[in-house]
Amino acid sequence: MAKAGRNLQRRLAEQWARLIAVDTPDEELARLGRLFNTLLIISIGIGTAVSIAMILTMVLIPEEMETSAWRLAVALPLSSVFIAILCLFLSHRGYVRQTASLYVWVNFFGIALAVWFFSGPLSPAWFLYSWTIAIAGILLAPGYALGMAAMVMGYFGILVLLSGLGLYTPPFSPLRPEHRQVSTIGLGLIMLVPTVGLLTYLNMRSLREAMNHLQAATKELEEQHRTLELRVADRTRALEKRAALLATAAEVGRTLASILELDPLAQRVVELIRERFDLYYAGLFLIEQTTAGSEEEYAVLVAGTGTAGRLMREQGHRLRVGGASMVGEACARKEPRLALDVADPASSAEIVRFDNPLLPETRSEMALPLLIGERVLGALDVQSTRPAAFSQEDIAVLRLVADQVAVAVDNARKFSEEATLLETASPLFRISRRLTEATTTLEIAQVVIDLVSETEADGCAVARFDLSPAGQVETVTFLASWHRRRSLHLPMGVPLPPHTGLFPLEMTQQFMDIEDVTQDPRVSARTAQYLSQLGASALLNVPLRAGERVIGFLIVERAAPGPWSPVTLRLYETLADQAAMALGRASLLEETQQRAERERTIRDLSDRVTASFDLDTILQTALNGLGAMAEAGGGYIELRLEEGR
Repeated sequence: MAKAGRNLQRRLAEQWARLIAVDTPDEELARLGRLFNTLLIISIGIGTAVSIAMILTMVLIPEEMETSAWRLAVALPLSSVFIAILCLFLSHRGYVRQTASLYVWVNFFGIALAVWFFSGPLSPAWFLYSWTIAIAGILLAPGYALGMAAMVMGYFGILVLLSGLGLYTPPFSPLRPEHRQVSTIGLGLIMLVPTVGLLTYLNMRSLREAMNHLQAATKELEEQHRTLELRVADRTRALEKRAALLATAAEVGRTLASILELDPLAQRVVELIRERFDLYYAGLFLIEQTTAGSEEEYAVLVAGTGTAGRLMREQGHRLRVGGASMVGEACARKEPRLALDVADPASSAEIVRFDNPLLPETRSEMALPLLIGERVLGALDVQSTRPAAFSQEDIAVLRLVADQVAVAVDNARKFSEEATLLETASPLFRISRRLTEATTTLEIAQVVIDLVSETEADGCAVARFDLSPAGQVETVTFLASWHRRRSLHLPMGVPLPPHTGLFPLEMTQQFMDIEDVTQDPRVSARTAQYLSQLGASALLNVPLRAGERVIGFLIVERAAPGPWSPVTLRLYETLADQAAMALGRASLLEETQQRAERERTIRDLSDRVTASFDLDTILQTALNGLGAMAEAGGGYIELRLEEGR
């Protein structure tokens, strides 16, 4: 029974909801429409009941009024029922405010007509004005309540005045003398009209103000939500673009790392950059001196894309370093040069540019120097047919690509220059080949260990310096070690403070050839004790240099004291140079891959954050993602609330 009752109640609620529903997308208008429809249904019920009562009274006690009066008494409530049904139909269609205005004014004049015909100033119909005034104030505007109350009071005053002057007598006065008390009550009810009007006005004005504030706050929240969505979408697109650019830079680095000959390397560089970055033209310039002893330097085009690049190379195209060209200025200043729109002189007024007739469609151009430390190898020139084609993200990634190209060019040059020496020393040549194929710092360190183990050494270790942006050594990390008879017990892969290791920092940053560790004053007592425990007597330290910076060291020890042979020293020095180049290349590649992975992680986190509109979910997702990226043990988020919000 209880379940049947609940089902019946639910069905009745659904029927009622459909009965008062309004066809409009405006939520506020729909709310007013549902209220208006409810009042209309109540009005229909009251009008119907009054009509039935009048009909019964006319049948049972017809002598109370004339027949015409009874007809009018029945017609008025029946017409109000008809008007209410019509308004209910129109309100369902969404015409809420227009229908409410029609209903209010029809009621107003209908009640005025009833008052005029039945008892005038003493008519009980005055009480019905309180209903009309309340509906007007609620559905239309608070001012309607005051306006209609004033009109009712004016109408009442006019009837009283006309009655006092003898100019007006109600056509029908159904009240008998013994019912004058009823008329007195009716007169008292008319005094409620201004009170109802005033209260309705004050109440609805307060409600309207509150509703206006609520609507303004809702609109503000919606606008903030839309703005946030746009910002998140823009940020997501920016992260996706940056991740794609970094992935491209990593791909370029991997491709260049496998090419050792300069000419194929240069051509592959420009083709790959033009294709991956969707450019009009890309060219690679390398600095060469024209004659021995000449102070003038020229950047010579060694590779260029398309027909223009081939023709310029055949013509021996070159630009003077520091001359009137973006390539020359980039090489001289050691910084990128950018022209946003070469067709607009105002946008590139400070840029000195060579206008190449073979590239007539160029609109924006950028030249990036190829730097190894402070040494300039040349410049990378890229051009686009679009104005302002290079954003800050493009510039940052292309600078990263230029650094990779510089490492690859320097590597190819050194490989070519020392090819003869490496051919004569077959073990070193074989290991050098392996160094160029290695892609990680650990693989490079192991190749060095493998070569040293084939020489007269009894043990060795390879370490890398972790440098600050200013070039200072922050930590020392041992990458690999080897000993012919025992373990060196060095902490592999653990960053160590530079001044707490077994080998002092000053010692590892310079070339040191120590014939006897027990007699040489440059060896600290702690280091001598450690080497004695290993049975080492001779020690050799070879710093690993990348340009002007020392990025690590190779330390070799031998059980027998005495000098190292010149062949061995030359072998170790060459190995150190090759290992330093390989470590620089691998470090740059690992940094690029880590940056690309970090950008991908940020993009994934952004996607997860924007997938939810719940504040708690957004904050928890962001905190979990950032904590995972930072490998943190915990965290929290603070929100600053503005005053008054």
